[in-house]
Amino acid sequence: VLGALTIGFLGESILHMNDLLLPLAVAGFTGSLTDSILGGYIQAQFKCSICNEHTENRYHCNTKSKLISGSKWIDNDAVNFINTIIGANAAYFLWMNYG
Repeated sequence: VLGALTIGFLGESILHMNDLLLPLAVAGFTGSLTDSILGGYIQAQFKCSICNEHTENRYHCNTKSKLISGSKWIDNDAVNFINTIIGANAAYFLWMNYG
């Protein structure tokens, strides 16, 4: 959220666009919240059968890890992609409707 506020402030200062701060702050918060929710509930978590370490990787210690929670199709990259799309859409919606 701090990064989004900084970008919004700089956009307003440098580009003289007075309607960027709120949409970008909301986008940062929305993206961060989405990342936390998806990461905690649907992102795949694995356990290594060799060293018993919890990991986000399907393979650890050169062997296939066991899925212990989440969806095997949703890794950290997918979570990051989804939260970026949701945050960007939130900013666009606010900017187009209230900016």
